[in-house]
Amino acid sequence: MKIGYLFFPVWKRRVLYDILLFRMSLEEWVMSEKRPIITVTGAEEYKEDMEQIQEKLTKQGCIVVSIGDYGREPLAMRMDKIDLAEELFVINPIWKIEETTWSDICYARMAGKDVSSLESLSYREIQDKENDFLFQAEGLAQKQLEMAQHNDYLDKGDFVSFSYKGHTIYDPWIREDMQGEPFAWNLHEDLKAGVNPFEYYGKKTVARFIVECVEKNQ
Repeated sequence: MKIGYLFFPVWKRRVLYDILLFRMSLEEWVMSEKRPIITVTGAEEYKEDMEQIQEKLTKQGCIVVSIGDYGREPLAMRMDKIDLAEELFVINPIWKIEETTWSDICYARMAGKDVSSLESLSYREIQDKENDFLFQAEGLAQKQLEMAQHNDYLDKGDFVSFSYKGHTIYDPWIREDMQGEPFAWNLHEDLKAGVNPFEYYGKKTVARFIVECVEKNQ
């Protein structure tokens, strides 16, 4: 470890020193720096563009968090890196965006992060993709809640879910205490059972649920 440490760039050595000395988590260290934090995402074919943008942003005083392996990192890790940042920067030199990058964009948008890009992205294009994610996830949530109610033998660990007030939420378009009600998956428009998932369960929680549903289905 001591030998490897010597070959770290100076700033990486300082980060490692701070983390070891003060027993800080990486997230705590990033937040302590008080500098703009930008997460960068893009396809492998744009590797050179990504490296140039990272260098430029770093010289401008930003802390740059790169989504590693060009979008092939596990989804949870990609979302964690977006959570760290104030902004997601998309590398799209020829306007082409892969599906994993779209997942990053939609998660960032739904979680309330700013999104910018190398080449301009139209608001309508982003909104259409975001609406598509919402539509897919709502349908998948209904299906998995129906399966969960009708098939006790199924391994629920294969379902996308989260916990809220002691309840397991398979369908965030309805209240937590309605998840076990008969035909609950049909109650999205019901005034007593249906909810706006982002307002009720929180932006980040629901954004994670939606993107996980869509990527798992793909």
